[in-house]
Amino acid sequence: MDVLIDAVGGPDGHRFLPVMRRGGSIAPVFPGEYHRERAAELGISMGGWQVRSSGERLAVPAA
Repeated sequence: MDVLIDAVGGPDGHRFLPVMRRGGSIAPVFPGEYHRERAAELGISMGGWQVRSSGERLAVPAA
């Protein structure tokens, strides 16, 4: 895979490493165990976001 957005996270996040291509990127949404050192050895970058909701921001799309 080139890009993977993991919306689950958890202790088994590293399970995706074998399906990623060199130069690919994993973007975890929630914390997990991604074996970042091993990912770097495989040429896989790790990005990510943190999910936060805001009533004010959620009201904008509803309008």
